[in-house]
Amino acid sequence: MRNDDDVLARLRAADPILGADLSRTDRGALDDLREGIMLTDRGTPARRERWGTLSRGGVVAVMAALLLGGGVAYATYQQIYTPAGIGDVSCLTEWAGPEAEARDGISGPDLTGDPVADCRLYREQSGRPPIPDPVVFRFNENVYVAPRSQVPPSAIVMGPAAPRDTSVRELKSVLGDWVDGMNSRCFSETEAIEFAREQLSRLGLEGWRFKVIPPNPQPGDPGGPCSYAEPDGKNNTVDVYPNRQRDLNVKNTGTVDPFVYELRDALREGIASRCVGLDEAESLARQALGTTKYRWPLAVMPDPAASCTRVDLEVAGSIQITLRGPKVANP
Repeated sequence: MRNDDDVLARLRAADPILGADLSRTDRGALDDLREGIMLTDRGTPARRERWGTLSRGGVVAVMAALLLGGGVAYATYQQIYTPAGIGDVSCLTEWAGPEAEARDGISGPDLTGDPVADCRLYREQSGRPPIPDPVVFRFNENVYVAPRSQVPPSAIVMGPAAPRDTSVRELKSVLGDWVDGMNSRCFSETEAIEFAREQLSRLGLEGWRFKVIPPNPQPGDPGGPCSYAEPDGKNNTVDVYPNRQRDLNVKNTGTVDPFVYELRDALREGIASRCVGLDEAESLARQALGTTKYRWPLAVMPDPAASCTRVDLEVAGSIQITLRGPKVANP
């Protein structure tokens, strides 16, 4: 039986970040990741349920997409992953089944916690027409957005995104953030749990548990003094991985493209250390990104109740920046 925790550990050990050398990821890990995408259950009856943000499973799927083919397939906003069914959400105008490449399909990671909003942005950025009468559904554990007329009979149709979904997405982004989140410095196990608990409280996510995943060194796993954590939104659990990575705040241009550090520093200085509105933050972020192609679309999410804009920088095969804040700062 495949152990997803081990797969994630091996994947993270390979340092799957911009400019990383993935040669030390063993073939078994890649096979496990492929299996995580390809194994599906076709026997689920149709029913309606509210959309729930994917977390760890979605991470496996997205990272596997980066590794398929034995190398790093960097994503850009001009060339989003196809076929559909690889990322956290797949956006279609015509259902072609998970085994066939959709004629106009496109997929990518969860940007906002709202699949319809994500698909609107993905299709706009890639020059595709919007999806008419969009409906979110799950088929064989993959999440799709397609016209209502294209939903397959055995799919699980989901309702609109709820505030909890955007909160879970923010929890995921802040736990992966390089600017001032969990990847901004070296956390001990205790510090990682306390930081995650503070975020749960801030985001109004109640009833969550913590699950500590003991280190399980694999060949080529460098380990490290720092801990990281990932949310499992389906089970209301934060998985904590102690002593599993190096301090990402310390520059290591041997495995990380120097641009990542330049971008991190620009976002820290221009947004996180100041109080700016969403419009100004977006302008600063776009200026900092420059012409780099290795990124997902910039996610800009209005939060009128906030005083200042929050910024999260997630780095894997490609860069993902999320901005949340008021149109105009109110210190």
